[in-house]
Amino acid sequence: MKRMVFVVMAFMLLYGGQVAWSQEEPVTVQGFLNRGQLYAQNEEYDKAIADFNESIRLNPNNLYAYLFRGVSYNLKGNFDQGIADLTQAIRLNPNYDELYFQRGAAYYQKGENDLAMADWEKTLRINPNHANARQYIEMLRQAR
Repeated sequence: MKRMVFVVMAFMLLYGGQVAWSQEEPVTVQGFLNRGQLYAQNEEYDKAIADFNESIRLNPNNLYAYLFRGVSYNLKGNFDQGIADLTQAIRLNPNYDELYFQRGAAYYQKGENDLAMADWEKTLRINPNHANARQYIEMLRQAR
């Protein structure tokens, strides 16, 4: 369970699961996001992070670049960096439920269950229908 099984691949959720591959080097924020998502889906997290870095360089206010980079860091086990990116994304859009869910997942992976619970509860305040948040809150409650 601790292998981020429950971390929804935000890459697929946000873009319908399909990202086209281009042979050309990306030059736009979206191009780097798309290619980074492909790298992440192939578990090439360092390459994904490099592309998300470029996306952030081109547009420091793109919350998806922070979200995707944060999830990539989390999947690599670099939870502190993932949490920092997800926190930055939350600053950019504090009403986006998936950001709290993903940050809660990172806290959970670090063993910081109280912080995970707080983020998952915030997820449900924003979106009462977020099934994964509800499931993991219940999991934590049963573990206590």
